[in-house]
Amino acid sequence: MKNILEKLIAGSIFLLAILLPTSFLSLIFNIHPALFLIFLLLVFSFLRNYGFFADMRKIPARSRKFYESNKKIIFLFAIFLLLFLQSFFSLIFAPEMPQSAYEWKVSGFESPDYIRWYGLFTLLKSMILGILLAVLIKGREFFLKIIKLHIIASVLFSLFGIINFLVCCVFKVSSFDFGVIAERIRSVSVEPQAFASYLLTVIPFLLLGLFFKKEILFKKRILIIFLFIDFLAFVLTFSTGGYIAFLAIFFLFYLFLLFKDIRKYFNGGNIKIVSVFLLAGIIIFCAFGQNYLSCMFGKFFKGDSFFLGGRVVSYRAGFEMIKDRPFFGVGPESYGYYFKEYSDASPPKSTIEGPGAPAAILPVPQNLLIGIGANIGILGGILYFLIFFYLWKKLFYEMVIWNRDKSLAFEKSDQKSFQLVFSFSFLLVLTGLFIQNMAFWAPYAFFLWFFIGICGAFVNSYT
Repeated sequence: MKNILEKLIAGSIFLLAILLPTSFLSLIFNIHPALFLIFLLLVFSFLRNYGFFADMRKIPARSRKFYESNKKIIFLFAIFLLLFLQSFFSLIFAPEMPQSAYEWKVSGFESPDYIRWYGLFTLLKSMILGILLAVLIKGREFFLKIIKLHIIASVLFSLFGIINFLVCCVFKVSSFDFGVIAERIRSVSVEPQAFASYLLTVIPFLLLGLFFKKEILFKKRILIIFLFIDFLAFVLTFSTGGYIAFLAIFFLFYLFLLFKDIRKYFNGGNIKIVSVFLLAGIIIFCAFGQNYLSCMFGKFFKGDSFFLGGRVVSYRAGFEMIKDRPFFGVGPESYGYYFKEYSDASPPKSTIEGPGAPAAILPVPQNLLIGIGANIGILGGILYFLIFFYLWKKLFYEMVIWNRDKSLAFEKSDQKSFQLVFSFSFLLVLTGLFIQNMAFWAPYAFFLWFFIGICGAFVNSYT
C-alpha cells in the first residue's frame, strides 16, 4: 500500500509540474484543476505517514519522526503560519466594503461579499502546496525528473505560443488568436506576463546546464535547442518586468562567477558565446524595437489610465492603503475594491473573459510587497519577503560556503555537481520571480509556490 501511495504522490507532483503555466484553465472552470491535485496530494501524503489511524498510539512517534526529518525548514513553516495568521486577522479586522465595490457587479467567489474568504482560501492553498512539496520531494533522481519534465513541458508550451504568434501576427489570421494577446505570446497562460514569469523558472536551468562543464540535465545540443525555443517565446511575451528580471538573473550569474570555487565548474567558451548573442540581441531590439520599448516602459511612466499607465498609479493607491491601515490592511484580496477610494485614476477595462475571470476587471497592485501590505498589512509584506530571503540565504550557503568546505571532499563529484547546479539555478529562479513580481501581481500563482516548495525541499535535503 505504501509503494502505491508513493507512486500516486510522485504522479501528482509530476502532473502539477505540467500544469504550472496553464492559468487559462481558470477562465474555463471556476476552480483550477490543480486544486484537486493539491487536495489529492494532501490526502495521499497523510495516508502514507499516518495510515487510517489503525493505532492511535503511533501518531505521536510518527509526528516526532516527521519533525526530525524536516526540522531544517521549520523556520519556513513558521513564516507560512504567521502569514496565514496575519491574513486571518486581516479578515477579522477588515473594514466594511465601500459602496463603490458593488458597482463592479462581480459575482461568485470574487464578489465583495466573499473575496476576503476567497483570498484566505487561496493563500492557504498556496501554502499547502509549498509545504507538501518541501516535505515530499527528496533524492537527486526525484529532483532531476521534476526539472526535466518542467523543461520539456515549457518547450511544448513555448512552441504552441510561437506557432500561434506566427499564425496571428505574420499571416494575419485574426480568427485564430488563442495563445496570443495584442501580438504578445501568452501560450496557455492568462496573460503574457504570466507566461514570461513561468519561463523565468525554466531559463536558469537551461543556461546553467549549457554553461556547466559536465552534462547535468540533457545533452548540450538539446539544451541549445530548448534554450532557443524558450527564449524566443520569452522575448515575444514583451514583458517589461520579465526582461528586467532576466537581466538581473544574468547579472547575478556573472557576479557569482567572481567566486573562483564556482567559476571552475563552468565552460568559459560557452558563456562568452551566449553573452555575445545576448548583447547583440539587446542592441538589435533597442535599434529596431523602439515602438515596443516605448509601449513597454510607458505603462510605468505615462498615461492617466490605470490600464495604460497604471504601474505608478497602482503603487500610489497601494501606499495610501498602507498608510491608512498599516496593521491589517483593507482585507485579503480587497485592493481592487478599494482602488476608487484611494485613487482618482480611471479604472481598467476588462480584457479577459471567461467564467473564472470576473476579477480581471478589478485594479491590481502590480507589486508583490505593496499589494500584500495593502491587503493584509505591513507584516504580511515583510513575511512574503522573508520567504524569499530565507530560501535565498540557504541556497547561497549551499552553493558557496558548502563548496569551500574541504571536509566534504569525500563527496562524489557528480553529486557535488548536481548540488551546485541546482542550488545555483534555484537561487536564480527565486531572484527572477521576486524581481518580476515587483511589477507584476501573481502572489498565489502555481509556478511561484511550486518553486517556493521545491526550493524548500532542496534546502531540506541538502543544506
